[in-house]
Amino acid sequence: VNVKKVKLNVVKKGQADKAYLAASVDFNYLFRLYQSKGLEVVVEELKDILSEPALSMDSERQKLTSSALSMRDKDVLAKNVFLQVINCALNADLLQTVPHRCWNDLAIIYRYFVYDNENCFGSIILRNSHLQEGIDEDWLYERAYCNTKELLPFVSKPLEEVVGFASPGMPRVLVLSNKHGVNGASGILYSEVLEGAAVELECKELLVLPSSLHEVLVLPYERG
Repeated sequence: VNVKKVKLNVVKKGQADKAYLAASVDFNYLFRLYQSKGLEVVVEELKDILSEPALSMDSERQKLTSSALSMRDKDVLAKNVFLQVINCALNADLLQTVPHRCWNDLAIIYRYFVYDNENCFGSIILRNSHLQEGIDEDWLYERAYCNTKELLPFVSKPLEEVVGFASPGMPRVLVLSNKHGVNGASGILYSEVLEGAAVELECKELLVLPSSLHEVLVLPYERG
């Protein structure tokens, strides 16, 4: 999302037709690593990427593989699909391959929840090729809209709490995201979330500034 990368996906010999997931090698990252630390470090990094358990079927990778299969089950998908808000213009190529709907100058796409632990949050982007018979974008939106606030409860924090300092005369600003701080910009799709922010800021109207995929900035709007 928002960037283009050249990658090589690697699977074990003889398993290409069975692999739902693969170890992913980012050449731009490796080249930067070569420039800063040399070829030996790159070789060690490649060994780590391509070694067991990176290509094995245990731990978190097993969960990913299981999810890659289970998201083809309509009932399971209905419980685990959620919303993500992205920039339309920056993701024009991506939008040709994924179910989506436009919302102002943004686009709503869909992700499949994989796992949630104290260290990380995992999900898979839904593509057109994942959709089975009887599943269309309207079906996804209806279920994802309900799931998102359950899977990723929205939270708001004062900007000074997030950045760790406050400047004199700084207006009251809230950072709106979710409990993981991942893909939290979708909060702007929920009227009750924005109404809650207005109550917290003690104002009738809001100015909402999309900041990233993960959060938006919200502040009181005062008409000139």
